[in-house]
Amino acid sequence: MAGAATLAFLVALEIAARRYGLPGPMTNQAEELVFAPASGPLLYAGLALTMVVLTWRQRLVAAAVAVGIDLAVVLVRWAADATASGSHSFGNGALWVVLGCGVIALTRRTGPERILLLKGVGLGLLLVAGRKTGDAWLLITSKTRPDVLDPYVATADHALGNPSWLVGRAVEATGAVGEHVLDWVYVQLAVAAVVVALYQLRGVAAERRFPRHHLVRTFLLIGLLGPAIYMIFPVVGPVFAYG
Repeated sequence: MAGAATLAFLVALEIAARRYGLPGPMTNQAEELVFAPASGPLLYAGLALTMVVLTWRQRLVAAAVAVGIDLAVVLVRWAADATASGSHSFGNGALWVVLGCGVIALTRRTGPERILLLKGVGLGLLLVAGRKTGDAWLLITSKTRPDVLDPYVATADHALGNPSWLVGRAVEATGAVGEHVLDWVYVQLAVAAVVVALYQLRGVAAERRFPRHHLVRTFLLIGLLGPAIYMIFPVVGPVFAYG
């Protein structure tokens, strides 16, 4: 039931995004099988989540295959002189291995082992799809709610002693280094959540079951609900509001 609801939600976002002339989360994810991914570390974080259900030997094999595919893809892109700015040169291999685990689960596993491996694959794919879903969700909300309330936030910030302004000046003072660090931290928040989740899921391979709750579920829920809150109180930040 949850899987069907998730699929329906992704299809709805895909259709809505295409209405505004942009690819949706499913298209963007499919493109990363071949083209340079937006976040290689995120794809490897998804692979790490999938591997919590594998034995150590299987994990080493999966990691080696992912790295091997990435090296092959990098060589092909280098030979074809095909580079993409703003993208990572690695990560395709991780996505291929996650999907390969799904194929193995359907064709080589049965009973509880199949269900466990499919859960691992689903968790990994949910992480990487969650980023695409959030991007599409924010696009839709920005189109449907073009009026923003950032001036009110600026007033509140001023009343609190301008903490946002001070941080902004600090980032500006450090130049490109500060901007890249801030962007990297923001983009890799999901990876940080996975590091904590991996600790929470460290016993899955031995116990052959997932715990009732782990951080990835909370992180994905916040990511999906965030844009919905934006519909109620649209705030996009100074770069988008005034830039």
